Amino acid sequence: MISLIYRFRVASIAVLALSALVGCSSENGMKDLNNFVEKVKEKPSGTIDPLPQFLSYEAFSYKAARLRDPFSPPVDVVIQKKKGPIDYSISPDTNRPKEYLENFNLATLKMVGSIERDASVWALINDGQGGIYTVTDGNYLGLNHGRVTETTEGHLYLLEIVPDGQGGWLERPQRLAVEE
Repeated sequence: MISLIYRFRVASIAVLALSALVGCSSENGMKDLNNFVEKVKEKPSGTIDPLPQFLSYEAFSYKAARLRDPFSPPVDVVIQKKKGPIDYSISPDTNRPKEYLENFNLATLKMVGSIERDASVWALINDGQGGIYTVTDGNYLGLNHGRVTETTEGHLYLLEIVPDGQGGWLERPQRLAVEE
């Protein structure tokens, strides 16, 4: 009985396989596929663009290391070389007490505004550490003995005293402006 069931299954599988082969071999089922293939073959073939030429990497050598940092604010520097003997009349007053803003580099100090009080203009200076201080004409700020010479609404003008490299001192004008 088992062999009869086995034979029946094998026979039914064979009939299904033959019917599938007969169905695939009919010319009517392949007609639409053959038409599509013929239409694709009739179309003109396109061209493929060539690959772009890649340029090789060229290393960049930074040769301006001795110049001013391009990301720091520009500073107006006017140094005048004097011919003849050294002028010893220009020198910083080392006997006066230092003011608080003289502990900071001038590049880190920023003018953030101004106020007018008692007919004089006071500049508001940010020390870069969260403190805002007021200065006016005669106050000192920066590491180079910078004395404020004029305070306006948008600018603070000061005169620094810096070494000239020959044993003397030079006066160097500087300016802080309100940043917007």
